[in-house]
Amino acid sequence: MRKVKPILLIIIIIIAIIGLYIWSKSAQDKAMKARINRDLGNITLSDEKIKEVAESAFDTYATEQDRLEQMEEELDDIKKAFGMIKWKVEFGEESSETDLETYRTIVNGYAQMAVEWIKQKHYVATLAIKGLFKNGGGEETLESINKAYQADKNEITENRNSIEKEWEEVAKDGKITLDEWNKIDEKLKRITEIKTKHDEAQKKVEESTK
Repeated sequence: MRKVKPILLIIIIIIAIIGLYIWSKSAQDKAMKARINRDLGNITLSDEKIKEVAESAFDTYATEQDRLEQMEEELDDIKKAFGMIKWKVEFGEESSETDLETYRTIVNGYAQMAVEWIKQKHYVATLAIKGLFKNGGGEETLESINKAYQADKNEITENRNSIEKEWEEVAKDGKITLDEWNKIDEKLKRITEIKTKHDEAQKKVEESTK
């Protein structure tokens, strides 16, 4: 079993609740902030409590966090190919049927991976919250986090579905125009923006605990 430092568990906790402040529109509401503060105010992060929670939940959390990080690396790797596709389309380079299928696989693969990523992100946050409130409570906090993640998942899924429809039109023509690529790229950028928002929130948390 991995050795668990108290500060690491605190990072897990903060990452799990950070969505309420960063990702949910309702997080700006004073009542929501008061609710979070109330829940957190009921928690005593003693060494004994941390050890208890860590021993029962950290291994599962660590495994799922590893999966999440692997997904994030794959998303970043796939994204690197977008520039090459755009360059070829902008310069009017003729694309073969094989080229188009490759582009479609890359783009759709990114969009689908993003859907799986947000689901995993949600799951990891849920594990942290349930571990934190092991002895009960925290239902309102968990509900708010569920709503925040569900909103992002819905938006990513909608963009993925739109991308698939755009590619159906490309397939009919047997070629991709700059206008068609820009429509697809716009949806890809929105998916990336959602991921970046989560990445930046987590980075701020990690930096604040150094």
